[in-house]
Amino acid sequence: MDINSRATVQEAQEALNSSDAEALCVRRITAPMIAPVLGIITQDDIDNYREVSA
Repeated sequence: MDINSRATVQEAQEALNSSDAEALCVRRITAPMIAPVLGIITQDDIDNYREVSA
């Protein structure tokens, strides 16, 4: 499942929760039909971020 690079952590969490995906593919739309992959986010990444930020 794809998510825009401008999405928040909460939006990423909601996207994972609402799908059967194990990871999100972070993309930045640079032009029509061009969206390079910037990275991958998993539930572990979100959990680690929240632990460090708390």
